Amino acid sequence: MDDLNWRWLFYVNIPFCVAALVAAVRLLPKDTERAPDARLDVLGMALLSPGLAALVYGLSEAGDGAGLTSVPVLAGAGGGAVLIALFAVHALRRGENALIDLRLLRRRPFLSATGGLFLYTAAVFGLMILIPLYPQVVRGDSPLDAGWLLAPLGLGAIVTMPLAGRLADRYGSRWLAAGGLALALCGALVLTAIGPNTSRAVLMGAVFVIGLGHGLVAPSLMAAAYQGLPRPSIPGATAGANILVRIGSSIGTAGLAIVLQLAIRDGVPGTNGNLREAGSAPQLAEAFTHTFWWAVAIAAVALIPVLAVPRRKPTPTP
Repeated sequence: MDDLNWRWLFYVNIPFCVAALVAAVRLLPKDTERAPDARLDVLGMALLSPGLAALVYGLSEAGDGAGLTSVPVLAGAGGGAVLIALFAVHALRRGENALIDLRLLRRRPFLSATGGLFLYTAAVFGLMILIPLYPQVVRGDSPLDAGWLLAPLGLGAIVTMPLAGRLADRYGSRWLAAGGLALALCGALVLTAIGPNTSRAVLMGAVFVIGLGHGLVAPSLMAAAYQGLPRPSIPGATAGANILVRIGSSIGTAGLAIVLQLAIRDGVPGTNGNLREAGSAPQLAEAFTHTFWWAVAIAAVALIPVLAVPRRKPTPTP
């Protein structure tokens, strides 16, 4: 962002994707269990993929300044919601052969774990967009200086993620995920009180605490989602859980962007929500802290399904 075209944000990922593809082909074990009658759910994919894309597009248009009643927002978000609803009807009829077996949501461990993941990722991925945006908009920092603020999140996750599996086996996923979520909430609460002159050390410390929590939440909830599932259902559960995480992160990012846009438009006269026209650091900082409170609220709501995760692992269904 400092020295190259913004498209390099995407080009830089290409060699890593190629390396991952080669590693997957060479290192992953061959499939030994395949259902000969399994078929790709083409209709489900044709409904869900464009539905999610349209929904996120509509939300992003709202976050980019379009009115909530404008044609792009209504057509995108409304059309996407209709397609997703049609997919749900189709998936329930198709059962285990659907792109995502929605009947898995009848199982309490899967429903509570994926529900918690959905809300948690909406909050944390929204924060990951807001955190580097804050120093650029409020203090005029360079993209590189702003990007360094996210580094502590990865470092925090590195500390706790290796411990998550062992701790989940000993104490169960419920309290481990709840404890990690509480840590992430503590870090996010610090962000709700920052101002234009808050030191980078405080910002990076808060992000590090969020990372510590993240390293506990994500692995423990993913493990809880598979509790008690019969072996044939695990591939469908894996796909469903991952799709819900992607949806949560997309909706959380777009939703918090809308909140920030509206907060700046209302709090900084004359900007009409355009970040590039805004010039009042205290008012801009207040708009960001207002948005951070929304992220805290979403993460707090995630505690409800997390605390509904069963304490003990149920016996797998044959």
